[in-house]
Amino acid sequence: MSPNTHEEEHRATPAGRHRPPWQAGAAAGLALGMWLAGFGCWAASDDGLAPVLEGSPPNDVYAAAARVRLSQAVAGDAFLAGASVRIDEPVSGDAAIAAAELQAGAAVGRDLRVAAGRAYIDSRIGGDAHLVAGQVALGPGTEVGGRTWLTAGEVLLGGKLGGDVKIYAGTVRIGGDIAGDVHVTARRVRVLPGARIGGSLSYASAREIEVDPGAQVRGRTVREPGGLPGGDPTAPGLPGLLAALAWLGWLLGLVILGTGWVLLFPQAAHAAQQRLLQSPWRSLLLGAVLFCATPVLAVLLMASIVGAPLALVLLAAYLLALLAGYLVVAGLLGDHIAQALRQGGALTPPWRIAGLALALLLLALVTWLPVLGGLTALLALMWGLGGLAARYAPRPA
Repeated sequence: MSPNTHEEEHRATPAGRHRPPWQAGAAAGLALGMWLAGFGCWAASDDGLAPVLEGSPPNDVYAAAARVRLSQAVAGDAFLAGASVRIDEPVSGDAAIAAAELQAGAAVGRDLRVAAGRAYIDSRIGGDAHLVAGQVALGPGTEVGGRTWLTAGEVLLGGKLGGDVKIYAGTVRIGGDIAGDVHVTARRVRVLPGARIGGSLSYASAREIEVDPGAQVRGRTVREPGGLPGGDPTAPGLPGLLAALAWLGWLLGLVILGTGWVLLFPQAAHAAQQRLLQSPWRSLLLGAVLFCATPVLAVLLMASIVGAPLALVLLAAYLLALLAGYLVVAGLLGDHIAQALRQGGALTPPWRIAGLALALLLLALVTWLPVLGGLTALLALMWGLGGLAARYAPRPA
C-alpha cells in the first residue's frame, strides 16, 4: 500500500465517527461509533471494510459491512458482521460473527460463536464452538479444543473435535475424529467412512442411523425417542402436509398482523411507505446498516452482566422492527396492487387489506425460488427496516 493511499484511509476515519449516515437515530449512531472507536484505521474497498493496522495487533476488533475480511491478527476479541465474512488471520480471544456466509481459515484462541446462513470452518478453535446456521461444514483442518454445539439445516463434521458434540439439524454427516460423546437430533444421520468417535453416539431420529463399515464408534450407539418430523418412511405424505399447514399458518399470521398494522396505525404505515418511495436507496442502505449493526451491538452488550438485559430488549425490538418493516414493504406493494384493481379509485381499508394479503402471498411464493427468493426476502427486510428508521430518525438540519 502506498503512503498516499494510507493517508487517504486514515483521513476517512474521523469523518465517519462524527457524521453517521443521515443522523439515523441513536441505535445506528451508537453501533457505528462502537465499530469505529479505539482501534487503528479502516480502509474502504471492494471487499467492504478491512482493518489496516500498523505495529502490534489490536486488542479488540469490531467491524460490520457488506463484506468483512479480517486480514490482521487480533490480540483480543473479534466481533464481525456482514453479508460475507472471512477470517484470514488468527484471533487470540473470542470471536462472535453474524453473517450470511462465513469462511474461517485462521485460528481462534478461545470460543467461537456464529450465526450465519452458511458457515465453513477450517481452522483451530481453542475453546468451544457454537454455531447456528443454515449450513455448517467443519473442514479437515478443523480442531476444536472444547465442546461443539451446532444447530443447522445441514451439518458436515470433519477435522478433530476434542470435546463432546451436540447437534440439532435436518441432515447430519459425521466424519473426522471426535474424542468425546456425540448426541444428534436430526431427520437423517450418517456416519461417514473413516470417522472415529471416542465416546458414545446417541441420536434421536425418525430414521435409523447409517453407519459406514469403515467408521469406528468406541462407545455405545443408542437410539433415543423423538427426533425431527419428516423422516419416517412409513408416513411419506405427512411431512409435506405438516409443512404446507405450517406455511399457511405463517402466511395467515402475517395477514392478521398486517391487518392490525393497517387498521391501528394507518398514519405510521403510510408515512413509512412514503419514505420508501421518496428515498428508496437511502432507506435500503440504512436498513442494511441496522440489519448488520444490531446483532453486533447485542453481542457487545451480552459480554457484560449489566448490558445483558439491554441486549435481550434490543434483540426483541430488532425482531419486531424486522417484522414491521416487512409488513411496510408488503403494504406498499399491496397498495399498488389494490390501485391497479380499483383502477384509480380511492383506497378504503378493505381494499388495502385485500391488497396486503395478495402482496404477502406473492412475497411468500417468491421466497420458494432458489437464490432469488432468499435475496428478495432479505431486501424486503432491510428496505422496510430502513424505511421505519428513516421515518422516525431526525432529519439533518
